[in-house]
Amino acid sequence: MQDDPKASQSSNRRGEVIRAAYVLGDVLGVGGMGVVYAAVQRDLERTVAIKLPKPELAGDGALRGQFRMEALAGARIQHRNVVGVIDFGRHGGAPFLVMDHVAGPRLGEIVLEQGPLPLPVAVALMRQILAGLVDVHAVGIIHGDVKCDNVLVETLRDGTMLPRLIDFGLARFLDQPAPANTERMVAGTPDYLAPEMVRGEPSSFASDVYAMGVLCYELLTGTTPFGGGPSARIMERQIEDLPLPLSHRRPQVPAALEDVITRALNKEPGERFHDASAMLAAIVNIDGELTRVLQAPTEACPVLYSMEATTSRMELDAPKRRLAAGTNDPLTNVEQRRHSVSIALQDGDGDLVVTAYLELARALIDIRELELAITELEEGIALFESAEQTAPVWRLQLTLAALYDGRGDRARACDTMRAAHRQAHRVGSTVGQQRARELFARLVVRLPPSPAW
Repeated sequence: MQDDPKASQSSNRRGEVIRAAYVLGDVLGVGGMGVVYAAVQRDLERTVAIKLPKPELAGDGALRGQFRMEALAGARIQHRNVVGVIDFGRHGGAPFLVMDHVAGPRLGEIVLEQGPLPLPVAVALMRQILAGLVDVHAVGIIHGDVKCDNVLVETLRDGTMLPRLIDFGLARFLDQPAPANTERMVAGTPDYLAPEMVRGEPSSFASDVYAMGVLCYELLTGTTPFGGGPSARIMERQIEDLPLPLSHRRPQVPAALEDVITRALNKEPGERFHDASAMLAAIVNIDGELTRVLQAPTEACPVLYSMEATTSRMELDAPKRRLAAGTNDPLTNVEQRRHSVSIALQDGDGDLVVTAYLELARALIDIRELELAITELEEGIALFESAEQTAPVWRLQLTLAALYDGRGDRARACDTMRAAHRQAHRVGSTVGQQRARELFARLVVRLPPSPAW
């Protein structure tokens, strides 16, 4: 296979000197219109990041304007959670932008690799990203493209994580008129676009809040609310569909935090938080509930994503065997998960069968095939009904109960949760009993602590 000549052209710029001040190094990232390089600032002998347009776009007037807007936005903002702009100018007739160098991955890469983040980590990241966005809004700037891939995460010397918001290429200044949009052109990332932006309306603080709601949802569940499939279908869902409630994907999320994120994801801009400051204040106001949850000895894993071990003697251990890794393509992932179910059934290991069915349900939920997920879980549970066993069927039952409730079948949801509690009690899983009780309490009332429930 031949090398991409455009990629090679970008990488061949190593050692090039920009305006006698910066020496280009390795490519850090390539976007739709620009390339970001590591570079050395000669005078100060420090590493910086330099953004240059792709060679074939160097003479594009609109792109030059976009670089200038990004530079002006960076000049207005001074916040530790926003990557700072150091310099701006022209080199060889093309614009360049010099920024702080952040030694860390994109937040999107972290979520892709790790899946749903632990609650304390997710909440800490949310608050810091919002704090940076508060400063952005305070100086009259709408970011326009808030997303996990536009957050770099640096690990400081004391081990804490410092997220930094980047890429103001789609930013809009409130003290300047919104650009004419006679063709109703949509700019941004489909998974994070607010409904009004999908319709071609100008961005606003409230549209940034919507994107922030998507980001928070993704940190807690490992997926965006409407992701999967072609961009056009994702944008249709942004307008037409409601997100699957956080409590159905991850029952351990505090109700007050779920309320904040749900409000941020409201279809109507006027029903969301006005800006990042209001959203951050709402999270600060629920500190008491968050502290109680975050200081708990252990956090129960999300029901829909659980890969933990299964019986009372193993609940804190890793799974005995890992299943095949998934793929980024949702439909291919479903087929891989079906194959994993077949392998687990042939193996005859009850724990592995349960895990395989959970992962298949997750893959189906990710492409919004909820009825198929219900069917698969029902079939998986039925496999264990004819014999005494110690497999953690309660995990399948709790996931199924959450999906029943999601489609409005409250009676079946409650019956299934009762069955999950009984099965967890039978196999000696205190975690399973507690999870069943917590999920049941969300739907109906707090249950008496009877082991015979």
